[in-house]
Amino acid sequence: MWEADGCMTKAVKGSKVKRVTQRIFAKVKLPDDVAECLKQLREEKQKQNAKSVIENNTCDKATDAPVTAHYSSYQNHTGESAPSTSHTTMDHCSSGSHNTDHDIPPSIISVASDATSHDIPTEPVSSTISRLKGDEWLQSVDIQRCTEVLQNIPHGWYIFEPGYPLKESITRRKRVSATDLIFFLSKSNHWSLCHLNTTTGHLHHYNSLSGIDMSVNRLRSWVSKEPTIRTTTEITIWEKECPQQRDGFNCGIFALAVAQCLVEKKSIPSQVNTEELRSYFAERIESTQQLTPPDLDSSLSPIRPVIRSTSLPATSRSSQSISIKSHGFFEDLRREEERLEIGRPVIAKKEVQLLSMKQGLGSRRQKLKEREDMASILRGQVSDPETTEAVLVKIEAWINECPEGVGIMKEWINEMKSDAASRKKSMREESKCLREKLGTVEAECDDIRKEVKQLEDQIPSHEKELKAMLETEQDLAHIKQSCAEFAKSR
Repeated sequence: MWEADGCMTKAVKGSKVKRVTQRIFAKVKLPDDVAECLKQLREEKQKQNAKSVIENNTCDKATDAPVTAHYSSYQNHTGESAPSTSHTTMDHCSSGSHNTDHDIPPSIISVASDATSHDIPTEPVSSTISRLKGDEWLQSVDIQRCTEVLQNIPHGWYIFEPGYPLKESITRRKRVSATDLIFFLSKSNHWSLCHLNTTTGHLHHYNSLSGIDMSVNRLRSWVSKEPTIRTTTEITIWEKECPQQRDGFNCGIFALAVAQCLVEKKSIPSQVNTEELRSYFAERIESTQQLTPPDLDSSLSPIRPVIRSTSLPATSRSSQSISIKSHGFFEDLRREEERLEIGRPVIAKKEVQLLSMKQGLGSRRQKLKEREDMASILRGQVSDPETTEAVLVKIEAWINECPEGVGIMKEWINEMKSDAASRKKSMREESKCLREKLGTVEAECDDIRKEVKQLEDQIPSHEKELKAMLETEQDLAHIKQSCAEFAKSR
């Protein structure tokens, strides 16, 4: 709702007052779940305000069991499958009657899948494909499904479920051996990727927005303290160069691009074609998974209206659902506030980069002018090779035709011949040196022109990007303030 292209953001931008009002909520086309929430609120209010109601003698039995819906199974290289809703932890026992891994080296760990105490309902696969095709920010379930369709994952590699580790994880699956582990880190709606090699102890971090500080130290601390993980040396963090995104929603795609290169043992590219990669994952998921949403009718008991007397509080299961959805609304608002906070240092960094690029462009233009002036001077000094050679031929002919002479005349003529021969040699060397120097200066001019052209092309795009980021920051700040005022007035 509160994303840059969300329904509430569009409604606020399209209004005359540019703030959240009751009229905005009346006109906005809300998502189905939010509309259903408001409908239930109105029904509850009508029931509470009724002057006379009849107590219904039959009430539906409520259940406290959590509603669950599972992803498609994740197939690892051993052929085992596990629910994709579960998070992963490591479980290797060095001793005990149940240990079957006595021969596993210290650098090889055993990975076990685990689940939280409450499974989270899963969105249908069609939602993932919609976000991939719609240039939207990828959720953890989307990244998980994309990793499931990666091909040629070598033996000894394991990709943890996005956002792992979680404190509430519970081990519940067989172990598999792995020496190369991939983690998708999440912080404030941003994804990055870590690759840990348990043999070298190197924890490589790939962050497509280097201005955002991710929780790499927390991951290292967790791995270091985890008794089931044994590395042959101390874990060290390496910030690795990787392509940088120029938007606020493709971080998941950039992380997936790095993961794909790692498991396929390819070099990390300097750029990522996000549209092509989104289409690739969408097509792979479409071809390998069914697009039917979970059958909610088999999981959820229908909520039938219960008529109550005015002396009893309206504490039904539907009111709990409304409370949960209201909590989700404010959770969305909280995430937008976090995006606003992390966006400020990113914008500041972009401003510094843009200023540096403009200064660099000015200095390169100045250097180009100096080099072009030098090249012009050298061109004036360098004679045409044919002309220079013709002069040298004439000097050689004069030396050969000069009479021998006698006495003092002979000495004078011989001295002139020697000077002419020396001058001939120096002219040839000087002409060659000037031509080489001119060639070097002209090559420098060509290189500087390319740098100037590159900066001239990059600066407008950076200015446009920075302008969009500033506008987004202003919009988020305005929406945050308006929502706070609206919530206070309620």
